Amino acid sequence: SVMLTLQKSNQWKLVFQLLANMSTFMLLADAVTYTTAIMACEGCGLWEHALRLLIDMDHGVLPDIIACTSVINSCEKGGAWECALSIFDSLDGRHLRPNVVAFTAALSSLRMAAPTS
Repeated sequence: SVMLTLQKSNQWKLVFQLLANMSTFMLLADAVTYTTAIMACEGCGLWEHALRLLIDMDHGVLPDIIACTSVINSCEKGGAWECALSIFDSLDGRHLRPNVVAFTAALSSLRMAAPTS
């Protein structure tokens, strides 16, 4: 897909423009579309945008474990460990089972919470 190509080439602004303009062409964003946009955010360190997309998904598209894990990773990379852990904690309420990648991302975010000596 075009979005996947843009995501892989770190063209996150174009990914957002395409996502925003989908309704103009009478297209509906699905979980794959949102996840691709979230992954573009993850690759560019835009954890707040990734979180916003996850929140947007909650209003009509069911997030899957890949989308949630990508947001956890994005938050972890952005130093937003509390947000990462909050999303991890919400997986059960979303009826999603954490996988190895989700556990690893959550554990990595805990390093941010630990005081350095």
